[in-house]
Amino acid sequence: MQSNSTFAIRFAAQGVLGGYDGDSLALQVIIGLATGLTMYNALELVVLVLITFRRYRGLYFWSLLISSLGLIPYTLGFSFKFFKVLTGNARWASVVLLNIGWYPMITGQSVVLWSRLHLIVSGERGRKILKYTKWMIIVDAIILHIPTSVGPFGSNGTKETSTFVEAYNVIEKTQMTGFL
Repeated sequence: MQSNSTFAIRFAAQGVLGGYDGDSLALQVIIGLATGLTMYNALELVVLVLITFRRYRGLYFWSLLISSLGLIPYTLGFSFKFFKVLTGNARWASVVLLNIGWYPMITGQSVVLWSRLHLIVSGERGRKILKYTKWMIIVDAIILHIPTSVGPFGSNGTKETSTFVEAYNVIEKTQMTGFL
């Protein structure tokens, strides 16, 4: 009988270390459809942003565009990893793509929402809310992006990967809570 922590580490390792090892064609098709839909939505969002805005400037425009573009490398990295397209030393490309896409996708979406926050808050209290929210986004990005990025890189190494898998399992839950 394995302990819950051992099971959790093994379960997390499956997603952090490699791709899908099962034989469920249905699951593979569903993941393929979901990644295809994500790519379509990302490209559609980019096109909509470019044709909707008259002037390509401002925080709202750029954060919306960048967070939409972040979906593309993230989805490619996930697909390469899940379907084991890149193996050996090429596996690092999947991890890099996941991280490159994850930063603008997560923090970019927070900035999109922050850039519109002034529409519903006003006065001195509104300025304080905007200021503290901006600093919360900055601090979250610094504190949570770095360890969440280190985990997958260390987990995909060749030595002492179990420590990184265990750390990633903890920081992933922490960052999910922190970014909400």
